Amino acid sequence: MAREFCDQGRVKVNEHLAKASHQVAPGDVLTVDFGYKTTRFKVLELPVPGAARETPPYETLSEWKPT
Repeated sequence: MAREFCDQGRVKVNEHLAKASHQVAPGDVLTVDFGYKTTRFKVLELPVPGAARETPPYETLSEWKPT
């Protein structure tokens, strides 16, 4: 799904259109257009494969629906 969203121009990283191969880093802000809403996330840390987490590795900054 991520590749499809990037190919459709629905994902931005730090306000620039992102390709599916783009590597994100802590501090990056992702804007994702889901069609029915747009959400901005801030990457707090990169997840470690297999590690248990109590909180997500991102923070939701804003969310809005088109009018």
